[in-house]
Amino acid sequence: MTGVGSGSRRRGEIGVLLCLLLLGLFLSPGWRTFAAFPRHLRVFEGEVEEVLFGLPLRLHVLVDRPGVKVNGAMAGQSLGAIDGRQGFRLAAAQAGSYRLRFSLLGLLPVRELVLEVIPGLEVVPGGQSIGILLRPSGVLVLGHRPLETPGGRRVVPGRDAGIVPGDLIVGMNGRPVACEQDLLSRVDEAADQGTPVRIEVTRDGRTLVLLVDPGYDRNTGRHSLGLQLRDGAAGVGTLSFYHPTSRIFTALGHVVTESGAGRPADTSQGRIVEATVARIRQGRRGHPGEKVGELRPEAGTILGSIDRNTPFGIVGKLERMPAGHAAPFPSMPLALAHQVHPGRASMLTVLDGRTVETFEVEIVRVDARQRQPSPKGITLRVTDRRLLERSGGIVQGMSGSPIVQGGR
Repeated sequence: MTGVGSGSRRRGEIGVLLCLLLLGLFLSPGWRTFAAFPRHLRVFEGEVEEVLFGLPLRLHVLVDRPGVKVNGAMAGQSLGAIDGRQGFRLAAAQAGSYRLRFSLLGLLPVRELVLEVIPGLEVVPGGQSIGILLRPSGVLVLGHRPLETPGGRRVVPGRDAGIVPGDLIVGMNGRPVACEQDLLSRVDEAADQGTPVRIEVTRDGRTLVLLVDPGYDRNTGRHSLGLQLRDGAAGVGTLSFYHPTSRIFTALGHVVTESGAGRPADTSQGRIVEATVARIRQGRRGHPGEKVGELRPEAGTILGSIDRNTPFGIVGKLERMPAGHAAPFPSMPLALAHQVHPGRASMLTVLDGRTVETFEVEIVRVDARQRQPSPKGITLRVTDRRLLERSGGIVQGMSGSPIVQGGR
């Protein structure tokens, strides 16, 4: 009985010891490095990427087709052995997909890596403020909004003149209407002269001209047509970068949504236009600040067309660059996700007028666990005193401002 009990205790002690050894292994820096070893890696043609394995193992490497260099040496399909503690350098001269298998003694599989090699890509950083128009022109009538006259009567001038929800207001007094603010300002000007206005609308493919007598709304202190309107302007954002040859651009950094609906907006007729930052409204607790921008939607200020509306921003093609404000950086390589790291960086954006300025920021966190593209993969902290004093930090309208780190 004593021998059996002693043997059971010994086996229990050995089991505890093995558990502690395994726990120590899993908590070791080498194991954490091994656990973070990528299963998919994207690199540019000709660039060298250093990869850490983390464990003290002699690994054999097999690649499914020639073209990959490991530690500067290129062979056939067998690339020999590497020291897992020291890591290794990967490079490929030609674009394509390569599958690398790592094993012990060439027999026991340890890891598999898909290396995707893509052509090198250089882009020009932006930082310029742009206006986003979902429609090239016109103001959509969503409904009627009664106004209260100085005498206390509730009237709806637009409805009484025959304007109905769904009409697109495209002109007033013979001139095109670009956006809601344009229409409201001109209604005020005409009403001051005491004359009705001729409103041009499109409805079911037809163009109608309706005569409207604006009313004075004592609640707002201005003249109105009594209409609930929405124009094609989706606001002010920032140009991220563009390709100098194809002129393909990206901007904004997030999807454009329908006002009040939360769903992605239809940008099939979308345009980007010149915009000027008039002032910065600083944020306070619970209320984010914003750039107060002025859009210039006239025909001569169109900068380009929008082709796609994605979770990472809008993509399109430039017709011309914004006038009078070039970004302070020349073209540079685009950074891949794994090339971004915590540390100092620069942000390009506009705080006044059209001048692109460079501000210091710090990347404080990069989501290393992220395996799929995400618009929120990094966390920034503003360190530039000038930016903090003028805006209080990141504000609405800075979305899409390019971040430059390490020449990328």
